[in-house]
Amino acid sequence: MQKKPIILIANAESLRTYRSIFAADELLEEYHGLDVLDKIGDGDVDMVILDSGFSPENGLRFLKEVKTRKPHTPVIFLTDVSSESIVIRAFRAGAVEYFRKPVSLFALKETVTSLLALKRTERDRRKRAHRPTRYDNEPTLTSVMPSGIFQVICYIDDNMKSPLSLEELADKANLSKFHFCRTFKKYTGLTPKKFISLRRVERAKILLKQNEDMNVSMVAYEVGFCDVNSFIKTFRMITGTTPYSYKKSLKEPVDPGQMANSSNS
Repeated sequence: MQKKPIILIANAESLRTYRSIFAADELLEEYHGLDVLDKIGDGDVDMVILDSGFSPENGLRFLKEVKTRKPHTPVIFLTDVSSESIVIRAFRAGAVEYFRKPVSLFALKETVTSLLALKRTERDRRKRAHRPTRYDNEPTLTSVMPSGIFQVICYIDDNMKSPLSLEELADKANLSKFHFCRTFKKYTGLTPKKFISLRRVERAKILLKQNEDMNVSMVAYEVGFCDVNSFIKTFRMITGTTPYSYKKSLKEPVDPGQMANSSNS
């Protein structure tokens, strides 16, 4: 699959964070500010991430110019300030996705992955990328989150089946274990252990919903639990139900009377 450059436009601090979303083999072109249109060139690119910061009006003008030059390139538009008018104008100008910061790290990463897949496999380029469901306690992208912590979060999400020791994660963040634990909790609100458990359970819920042929034991292994009992205990602690009950509830038909009552409430 041939890859074209991905253009990142943001301030220096945000660029470090956006850079960490992508794999090492991606071709990234990074630019500071919005006065770089002539530097981008006319060649084909796979994506543009446009962070207009606190200047959405300037960002919208820049977006229009980018789409004029590269009409088939997906552009993700981000801003620190927003309004209904700005959102509408961004989509009208050609943005394929819009985020107001702070933005879900996982939503941004998964949206980027989805858009790149659409672009690179020549699927319908007008199809909107699926915006992933937000989860409770999900970390958000802010200008002050250290890039090392975000890299660890992405690493956890990409290596959920692995043991994920504290030493390994601290090394990924280039911090001692003590400072890593303290910094991680400061920016996510959770200890690394609790964060990993939450992400594993959320991934398990997706697998239970999307794969009817996977039993609970298979799901437990797939998300990194070494035994089923530990998986069931953690799942119940976080969701209030067992994975068996959760899987069963997905198959139960909805009572039309309940739907009518809920719609009238």
